[in-house]
Amino acid sequence: MNCEEVRDKLDAHLLDALEEEESNAIEEHLKSCQACRQCLVEAMQSLETLRSLPGIIPGGGYADRIFLSQQRRKKFLLSLLTGAFVLLFLLLWLLWSLFQYRQSYSYYHLKLLENAIYQYHFRFNAFPKEGGKTLGTLLLTDFAGGPYISSKVFLTDSNGAILDPWGIPYIYHYPGKHNRSSFDLYSCGRNRKDEKGRGDDLRNWK
Repeated sequence: MNCEEVRDKLDAHLLDALEEEESNAIEEHLKSCQACRQCLVEAMQSLETLRSLPGIIPGGGYADRIFLSQQRRKKFLLSLLTGAFVLLFLLLWLLWSLFQYRQSYSYYHLKLLENAIYQYHFRFNAFPKEGGKTLGTLLLTDFAGGPYISSKVFLTDSNGAILDPWGIPYIYHYPGKHNRSSFDLYSCGRNRKDEKGRGDDLRNWK
């Protein structure tokens, strides 16, 4: 074992952290190497200096402070998780409320248009002729005693057809196939597809 290897392992040798074979090899080397013996003396002095340093004794309440700190951290994390859960619940509730409102408003929108057609009938003892453009002209303008509905609530497309809440023209048939004595009126619904009054279409018949 050469000097470099011995000096690298002197600290471990002093702490009895080496295998017996390595310790014996270091001892044999130290017997014949004055320089390494001097390094051993310096290592022993350094070790004694470290051992003579006073120990650090925690001040009073140190353990309690650590415990309280951990408790505060746990409470903070619990509050954070609770807040996130409440926020998620409120968000889901808001989305559900908006969906319900949209559905309710859509039925209300259809009923307003249906009532306006009945108002026209009450005045002229006749229902409007079939056609989205004709219906918009009769109900939204001062033509034929209108307007029967508000342009702030009911929008029209470029052809003058009255649009449902999803931006699709209402379907109006007179005489009606389902309401034979009056008219059929329905919206294509949320999927914006004309399903002839089926599926999610909103209609004025049962």
